[in-house]
Amino acid sequence: MLSTKKKILARIQRRGRGGLWCADDFLSTFQRHEIDESFVRLMNAGVIRRVIPGIYEYPRFSDLLQQQFATDLHELAYTLARKFRWQIGPSGATALNYLKLSTQIPGRYVFLSDGPSRSYCIDNRTLEFRHSAKRWMTFKQKDSRIVVQGLMSLGQEHLSDWMLDALAGRFPLETWKRILTDISAAPIWIVEIVRGICRSEGKMKRDSATCMGHINEYDC
Repeated sequence: MLSTKKKILARIQRRGRGGLWCADDFLSTFQRHEIDESFVRLMNAGVIRRVIPGIYEYPRFSDLLQQQFATDLHELAYTLARKFRWQIGPSGATALNYLKLSTQIPGRYVFLSDGPSRSYCIDNRTLEFRHSAKRWMTFKQKDSRIVVQGLMSLGQEHLSDWMLDALAGRFPLETWKRILTDISAAPIWIVEIVRGICRSEGKMKRDSATCMGHINEYDC
């Protein structure tokens, strides 16, 4: 029989490096004291590191720089949201950065939340949660909140062709379809942009399938 520590480690490793974990992620399977003891042992062995109290990371390592990568603050934000049962979504600049519509690297990552306002300092960067009206939390999909917040921050008048192309490539077609069904309460211009992406991505997928069909015919 595998020990609790080995079972927890196996689950952490399956998810891969860069993943962040809290005790709540394992409570359906193990007792709280077993989880805490396993985290401490794995941390003391250098397998995981504690980012902030209660949150642990299976760190990524750069062979080139010979050091661990900085913690992904987007991942940290959603791990904290799981831990505290918050509904969150990135605010303007943070959403734009995630959607790759901004090349600026923010020193402050701001998320809207239905929980209390809090801030954390990690690796000389700030992760901030701002309590917000729940109307922004009505979207069920995490990606829906990111898209709506990013586009609202950018503004329709500033949306260029290259931004639309970059946005379309940020998620696969199936994700865009889920976003479209989730954002009926968003401003109509955002709904139309997402609908247009679904149409264009769907056409590209059909054209690609047709092209592959022709290739297979020639191969035969």
